[in-house]
Amino acid sequence: MQTDLAGVERQLALETASLKLGQDRLTAKTDKAEAKGRGSQTLYGNALCTNALESVAKEIRAKLNNLTRGPAGRDFAALANLLGGMDPDILALLAMKVALDTLTRRGPRGGGADPCEIKQFSTSIAHAIQTEARLTHYRTENPGLYKKVESNWHSSKGNAYRVADMTRAMRKQSIEWSYWSSVDLVKVGSFILSCLINATGWIYTETTNTAKYKRVTHARLTNEFLGVRDHIMQRASELAYIQWPMLVPPIPWTATERGGYLTAEARKQDLVRGYNPFTTTPHKQQGHLPLEMLNNLQNVAYRINPGVMEVARKAYEDWRHIGSFRRAAAIEPKNWLGENPTDEEKKEWRRYRTKVENENSRNAQHNWRTTEVMFTAEKFADETFWLPWNFDYRGRVYTLTTSLSPQGTDFDKSLFYFAEEGPINEYWLLWQAATAWGLDKKSHDERVQWARENMEMFTIIAQDPYGAEPCWGKASEPWVFLAAALEVHACLIAKTKTTSGLPIGIDATCSGLQHLSALTLNRSAAEQVNVVSTPQPSDGYRTVAEASRKYLPKSIGEWIDRKVTKRTVMTLCYGVTRHSARGYIHAALQEAGREDKEYLSQIVEAIYKEAVPEVFPGPIRVMEWLKRCAREIIRRGADDIRWTTPSGFAVHQFRNKMDCERVRTRIMGSVRSMSCATGPGTPDAGKHAASLPPNLIHSLDASLLHFMFSVWNRPFTCIHDCILGRSCDMDDMQRNIRLHFVEMYKGDPLQDWADQLEIKIPKGIVVGDLDLDQVNDSHYFFC
Repeated sequence: MQTDLAGVERQLALETASLKLGQDRLTAKTDKAEAKGRGSQTLYGNALCTNALESVAKEIRAKLNNLTRGPAGRDFAALANLLGGMDPDILALLAMKVALDTLTRRGPRGGGADPCEIKQFSTSIAHAIQTEARLTHYRTENPGLYKKVESNWHSSKGNAYRVADMTRAMRKQSIEWSYWSSVDLVKVGSFILSCLINATGWIYTETTNTAKYKRVTHARLTNEFLGVRDHIMQRASELAYIQWPMLVPPIPWTATERGGYLTAEARKQDLVRGYNPFTTTPHKQQGHLPLEMLNNLQNVAYRINPGVMEVARKAYEDWRHIGSFRRAAAIEPKNWLGENPTDEEKKEWRRYRTKVENENSRNAQHNWRTTEVMFTAEKFADETFWLPWNFDYRGRVYTLTTSLSPQGTDFDKSLFYFAEEGPINEYWLLWQAATAWGLDKKSHDERVQWARENMEMFTIIAQDPYGAEPCWGKASEPWVFLAAALEVHACLIAKTKTTSGLPIGIDATCSGLQHLSALTLNRSAAEQVNVVSTPQPSDGYRTVAEASRKYLPKSIGEWIDRKVTKRTVMTLCYGVTRHSARGYIHAALQEAGREDKEYLSQIVEAIYKEAVPEVFPGPIRVMEWLKRCAREIIRRGADDIRWTTPSGFAVHQFRNKMDCERVRTRIMGSVRSMSCATGPGTPDAGKHAASLPPNLIHSLDASLLHFMFSVWNRPFTCIHDCILGRSCDMDDMQRNIRLHFVEMYKGDPLQDWADQLEIKIPKGIVVGDLDLDQVNDSHYFFC
């Protein structure tokens, strides 16, 4: 293949620019946080707090223990009473937070941080500790009210608002707090500050003369602190790379060399993300099939879909909200108070203003996601581009791009178009439009027939795509449907195109249960998830709903439909617990307007305990057996669980009890957490048991795609258990995925896995009544 030197030159320039932009964003974010007095929320602030937490807490703990002994005990009896019931870890975190927020705060004219007078500084620490103690007191006195008030807080609300809000609510219930005196505040702040200075070396004091007989002591950051901070930020700056698509094919991955981006600064990612950082055992090299699949995927070229992009530009300019595309303008609160408003009117106005501010904050978060995708899409709107990929530790593939990915939202997906177009397949283009509309539970022919009956709608959309949003915006996946509608019109109605590069997506039906039914050769389970041929797409969710009704009174059984059982069945292969199932079922019933308090336990019992094992007996048995296997493997003395999948991917499941401190505070009404890992800890048998079933299943569905696409030489992409190709390739893609599934399971991967880990499969795990060859006839296996 001839190297595109001009393309390589442009890509190198792009990677240099993306690193510069990432560094500029990091600097701007840090400067903004420091200007607002939020140094503890910066990248360096979080790292420093994490690393120093243990030593500061140890110093506080030791000094607290000494307060009641000797002369100091008499002088600091009040101090011991104030702090005696508080966790030293929390005291340490609060002190570090206030110190970083205060001493790194930049002045109004920029430049370095201003020094802070020591008495004011120590008192600020004490106020933060009192606030924590006060909120803890409120929560102890009325936990129900505390939780209710806390649930109404939004991230846009500052700490002062949250504390005041909680205080008002508690006072209404006659719950008061005895505030510390100014003397107590100075004692508490000075004591904690001295512990912080002794333990960290972050701060030193400097006394200066301000008048003839007046001296002032300030707290300043030491050179040691500044050096560590600068080192952290320098390292972060080197990694602050914005991962965009590429203008040339990515570097191929090998078992020993990194692939992806061209420059060493950008090519920091490992082949496999999420491996154990503490392991001393070398990782097994990955097999050639996974690598071939990954490199084939990286060689797929894309373009931005021009029709979708044109609509997105108009929607962005007009501040529209369409499906996953969120672009909402800030709401300006209306002041409807009169000249002499009553106290109640003022309260109502404040509540209204708070509601508006919360909505604006939520919109800003959504706007950022859309803005970032639009920014990247505009940059590549007139380009042919490629995506770099890597694996997770189970073998699933993920894009390395930080925005604009086919694995993103409905809007993200709609922007992708294969650069290498192929002949038009009318059936599959129509199928794609109907499926995106929301007819994914209909038969293939019914979907195509629906599309043929709605050709006029496609024409209306194509003639004015943006103006026709009330039509296509109602689709299940509105942006993907828009892309399909425009393609149908261009290829089949106006016939302005003779080739198509529209990605057509086919999904596995509950892929986890498909793999579990094949592992156990369980035909009854396989029938529910389209592993074997059925006239219509099977619906395991509906089957479980129907099975559960016989365990419920008729009036209650009528409440149970596929929406109520869907999430419980969907997460079955991920080890769903009864507690989780209860939450899913309760949420679905609430959404349907059902008052379920009296009957919820009975409904959960009918679905989780009775119907699910009845409909999926093989999968349930193998899931429970895999959990027992995990515990047995760890009992033998294994540090982790490793296996090699049928495709040759080496899986490493690491689930250790980390030696760490986890600190939660209610500082200013919010929850902050810091973890400080000091080593790998010991294997956690419980976590291994919970993780093994879903990880084994994920490794098998990844293996299926490795087999499928290591030998595929046409455009394709993957969204975990959804595969996408051109319309002209879909018949072959659908046929080949079934073929590889059959051949993989004829190799008996369950026995192979058990042999690798020296586990014996007990009788009854494998049902044995499924003929794998019948999978080749299942047209809804991926649909």
